Amino acid sequence: MSKDWYDRNFRTLQATCALYKERHFEWPQWAAMDPTILQDLAFVLTTDGLATLARLIQLRTSDRPGISVGADRVVHADELRPVENVPDVQWLVFAEHRYKVELKKYGLDEVADLCAVHWERHGCWPTTARVSAAVAQQLAYVLAPNGFKTLGARLTLEVVDSPETAVLGTTTVTGHDLGRHRPDVETRLRAHRWLDVWATPPDNGHP
Repeated sequence: MSKDWYDRNFRTLQATCALYKERHFEWPQWAAMDPTILQDLAFVLTTDGLATLARLIQLRTSDRPGISVGADRVVHADELRPVENVPDVQWLVFAEHRYKVELKKYGLDEVADLCAVHWERHGCWPTTARVSAAVAQQLAYVLAPNGFKTLGARLTLEVVDSPETAVLGTTTVTGHDLGRHRPDVETRLRAHRWLDVWATPPDNGHP
């Protein structure tokens, strides 16, 4: 199980499908992947989420590393690099809506979204994240050690006796704020890049 960004492979699958749609003006019919990547998807998606994804696109294992998607043509996830090859934001948005399936909730996803809301409100990043003991343990699990260190360099992490996650900076942003407003996809991607945990090399060779 990859321990850097917990849903990294699912987001990579979405982006690869978006790249296919951008190039060929249709959605791919199948996705082939390393068995450990399918294992990751089965881990991060709920049972209903995995079933929904399988209805939208055929999932199968492959002896080729990484993720490939296709129909009449094939696009490989490694074509997302360099960054100039990443699909336009509109296609990423389309892919996120098409493959909108239920993921298991982990603290890292919420921290990134809270940072994105703070950016949208104030044009700057927060300086502190307050998390419960349970969320702190989740972060320790889903990040490799150097990824956790990188996160700590971006945000001062405070473990508090409260179930609510919050980020502090110009103002405080809490989970209640996310209930009223979700950040747009472009800002979420900006938050992911700022947190920089994707820069942590995967421990199982995933893209």
